Parts: sequence; C-alpha cells; structure tokens
Amino acid sequence: ISFGDVELKRAFIEVSLQKGANGSSVALGGEIEFEGIVLDAVVHLYKGTDSKTQWTAFASLTTPGKTLAFSTLVPALKGSFLDLALSQVVFVAASQDDPFVPSVVSTSYTFRQGVQVCAILSPIAPLDSLLRASSPTHGLTLSAGWSKAHVFQLDVEMPQSSVVHFGRGIVSDPFTLRIQTGGAEPSLL
Repeated sequence: ISFGDVELKRAFIEVSLQKGANGSSVALGGEIEFEGIVLDAVVHLYKGTDSKTQWTAFASLTTPGKTLAFSTLVPALKGSFLDLALSQVVFVAASQDDPFVPSVVSTSYTFRQGVQVCAILSPIAPLDSLLRASSPTHGLTLSAGWSKAHVFQLDVEMPQSSVVHFGRGIVSDPFTLRIQTGGAEPSLL
C-alpha cells in the first residue's frame, strides 16, 4: 500500500474482543518505508481504565542486531566518548502512562504519557571508571521523553548488575540518572 512517498508493507491488524468491551483493542501495523528508511510501526487503540479510548503509536527505529550511532543524530558528538551505539531504538507516543502495549510489540521499556525515545546504550568508558567496573557495563537503558507533566525528562537506567563501590565495603544499589525540566530550573535527580 502506498501513500505518496510512504509505502506500507507486511500490513496487519490485531483485534482483541473482551466481554463488555473492557479490554477490547485493535492494533494496526506493518513495515513502513519512507525515503529509504524502513520502520516497524504499530498504532494501538484500546479502552483505558477510565473507559475512554486510549492510544499508543510505536515505531522500532533499529532492526534486531543493528545499531544507530549517536553521532548520526548529533554530529557534534562524532569522535567523543558520547558517540555511543544505540540498539533496540524505539519511538513511542502514548495518551497515558504505562499504556497497554499489544502482543505484536516485544519490549521491556516503561512508557509514559507523551512522546518518548528509548534505546540500549553501548558501554560508556568514564562511567565504567566511576563504577570501578572490571569489564564494560552493558545494558544501560536510555529514555528521553516529552510530556505536559514533566516537559522533558532524560533517564539513564543502570543494569541491575551495576553498583558503585565507594570503598570500605560501601556499595550502592542499581540506580537511574535523571535530568528533568519543568520547574523553574532544570534539575538533576
């Protein structure tokens, strides 16, 4: 199916009907090609807990096993320690926090109301130094989101195996680094 420069391939529809319409939903999706870029995308409509129709739009920006260099998005980072490889990159727009994600979408990310980009980051050498890690830290999760409630929120969630060794037996739990705007000034939590 073509819509001007946009081509939809492998289109599908997933319908879930529940008694009394609670839990009923419909997901429309497929592979979208635009200007040589290929995305797997899904639009999901469902009844929320407030009985209003809710929606989630989901697009996978990288294919399994492939990465996207951060410098592709921000050229000024090329050659710096922040020129990270991003994998499992997804774009989500959702009408509510923790939206119901259809079974055709396989992800472990937590989604919030608004627009969000999530990815798995490659190891960051200065962070590994801070953590006194004996090997690179894999599995850092990046989440950048925009919403009415928080304006902008950037989270880097550490994998469960990462902790900070402060010395003398003092060790942290896994943690999330967060930069959030929305108040009078940006804040670091």
